[in-house]
Amino acid sequence: MKIGIIGTGLIGASIGLRLKSHGEEKIIVAGFDSNKDNLNLAFKIGAISKKMKSAKELILNSNLIIIATPILDIKNIFIEIKRIDSSNKINDLIITDTLSTKEKVIDWAIEILPSNVVFIGGHPMAGSTEVGPNYSDGNMFEGAKWVLTPIKNVPSAAIESVLSLIEAMGAESMFMDAKEHDSYVAAVSHMPLFLQYALFILVRNSNAWSELSMLASSGFKSATRLTGTNPSLAFDINETNQENIVHWIGRYVDVLNQLKELLQNNSSREDFFRLIGSTNLDYLKFDEGAIGREHWGEPLTDVPDFNVFDLLMGGMLTEKLSRLDMNNKK
Repeated sequence: MKIGIIGTGLIGASIGLRLKSHGEEKIIVAGFDSNKDNLNLAFKIGAISKKMKSAKELILNSNLIIIATPILDIKNIFIEIKRIDSSNKINDLIITDTLSTKEKVIDWAIEILPSNVVFIGGHPMAGSTEVGPNYSDGNMFEGAKWVLTPIKNVPSAAIESVLSLIEAMGAESMFMDAKEHDSYVAAVSHMPLFLQYALFILVRNSNAWSELSMLASSGFKSATRLTGTNPSLAFDINETNQENIVHWIGRYVDVLNQLKELLQNNSSREDFFRLIGSTNLDYLKFDEGAIGREHWGEPLTDVPDFNVFDLLMGGMLTEKLSRLDMNNKK
């Protein structure tokens, strides 16, 4: 099978490395990138076995193409594929992508791609703030969810081909509607990105930044880690998912205001303590592997059940309030 990767940066090169290390010998992995440094480095580290001089050369010599470019680049790639097909009929070509927004990408695919080309939207829920093939890792997708958002009436054989790719990556496939995907990913990935920008901007713009930066340690660094994301990626994410991001930021502001009221209202101590306690329990469950509407799998032995937790919270709260009352009377 001839697999072509358009975009040999972090994600594209990581896919190539995995294919080369876990694929069969008969699989040929070719690459093209408008950034020649990325293309040459991807070839040097063994992520691809062939360097293509143009997107056209790669498209005409591939059975399956993986697009791992910046989000806004994919529209022009679709236009190029349509142009190539008009003069060199393309047959039996399957295209998938790794981009983090899906609704716009699907719309462009339906609008532009010729009917004889099969497109299956994809998004591996894995990555890094680093950029370039020098940071690539063939194990990046191990155990990660890999979302697929296929267009209607996609041949089952094409879906099986992409599922085989995901299996080779060590990832777990998950089918979603493109619109649903963008809404949910805005909540767990895109909104947090811009919130971390906001937190860093807030602290960085303080007149006390010189002192704050010396005090800032692992907590602040982890809370602002995504600020290191490639600005081009952040820009493209907003361009293609703005409505959902703004929606979730609005809901975040509402929660911040509710928390602010609890923090400054001494008569709401019990509500505040129970909120942070129950949230702590939910996080511990999530961190232990409780995902989805119900937890599937082994019992979470390190996390107390709710009844035990409620008793613990009640006892801890009573003790804290008693100490506060005693201190206030002194």
